[in-house]
Amino acid sequence: MQTCVLVNEWVEEQAKQPKTLESLAAIRHESMAPYEPSSDELSESPRSDDRTRFCKRVVSQADKIAKDLLQSPEWRHAFYDDRGFRVRRALETNSALGGFTYQAKKLTDNLGQFQRDNEDDPLLVVVFDEASGLLKRDDSGSFDPGLYHALNRIINCLQKLPIWFFFLSTDPQLRMLLPADDRPHPVKYVADPSCRFPADIYRPPLEYHPPFLAFQVNVEDRRRMRYEMQDELAICLDDFAAPEHMAKFGRPLWHKFNPTDMNQLAKLKLVGGNLSTDVGMAQAYNPKDVNHVFAALSFRLSLDPSLLHPRALPLVRTAVNSFMRVVISMDHETGFMDTITPSEPVVAKAAMEFLCENANNWFASIQTLAMELLQKGLVEKGDKGELYARLVLTLARDCVWKVQSCQTPTFTVDQFLTGLYADDHHSLFQSIPAELLHARMNFNHFVPTSEKPYARYSS
Repeated sequence: MQTCVLVNEWVEEQAKQPKTLESLAAIRHESMAPYEPSSDELSESPRSDDRTRFCKRVVSQADKIAKDLLQSPEWRHAFYDDRGFRVRRALETNSALGGFTYQAKKLTDNLGQFQRDNEDDPLLVVVFDEASGLLKRDDSGSFDPGLYHALNRIINCLQKLPIWFFFLSTDPQLRMLLPADDRPHPVKYVADPSCRFPADIYRPPLEYHPPFLAFQVNVEDRRRMRYEMQDELAICLDDFAAPEHMAKFGRPLWHKFNPTDMNQLAKLKLVGGNLSTDVGMAQAYNPKDVNHVFAALSFRLSLDPSLLHPRALPLVRTAVNSFMRVVISMDHETGFMDTITPSEPVVAKAAMEFLCENANNWFASIQTLAMELLQKGLVEKGDKGELYARLVLTLARDCVWKVQSCQTPTFTVDQFLTGLYADDHHSLFQSIPAELLHARMNFNHFVPTSEKPYARYSS
């Protein structure tokens, strides 16, 4: 409720000057956005002063409201009978929520006074980021979705207002927030408090809305190809490995950081977001840690977990939770997830640096890959020889990277073949025409494709 009050105050202040709803949203976004990072700052941008003051006021007033509700007999009475949908019905008629619903309606009414292109568009969108924080473990160690269900009941009281609520999370424990449709009714409150009966007994029960999985990547590249296509297509191959160019691909996160911070953040993400004792530095890469190896080699070699091995499920969940793997489809009834490691040159470069930072990392990582992932059937081997070929070519590329003093400019075919072949086999490619041997190339990772490649010709 306090959030509605504070936002209302701000909206009423902004209404003194004519604005469209879109421009109002832009002003709010700018005031809440983090400051742009400078070269001497840590990877995470500091919060703006407006955002800090807003959050402190919300927390302070929310604490007071919570204490007042706990002392309200009418509020406590709403939870005496928790069978079926009785709590929800009680809350809908509870006067203790009158102030909340009044403030929410006042906010939407105020927002409705601003001009907008489509009268049917929602006036307010409320987003709960990292919604998995609502899942707490009970005494038995199982996840308890009670906080989410409590919040969902309050949101339900606003169902007649033009407000959309979104719950965002990278945590795959979605079944806890979205129970399967085949659960028996009635059920205990703690298991499924959203069970309900249709108003018409001849109609089937309401179905749960399936989760929406969105993973917009390459946003900056798509924008530039749409508005600056000729400039992008004219980029020299030497500039492909520049940090500014690599930041165009993958999640938009990279485009907001300077090259140094971007590289450090990518390394931090690859080791699960764990910091070392050195402030702002990523924890050391552990080539014997299955999760570290699976993350680093997935971004380099495009590894896929086995869909048939049940022991691969914990590996996948951890990769999605903490190691930047994304879900592309999910069966919320069984919990089965189809995942992929997206093509992100920034992260592939960070993985390259981890694997090449000492003489042991690549060797130990290959051992972990072979013994803990491939031999135990947790990772798909793919077509015969394909994974091995990707590994060998990547090793040859990293040999060139070391020769270039850990830089990523283009290199010649001759340099690449020198790293690929053993010393006593270099004579095998010396007969290749000089035009080909001196041609330049570059890559830092592999990506699968479901389409057949085709050549593009230009005049």
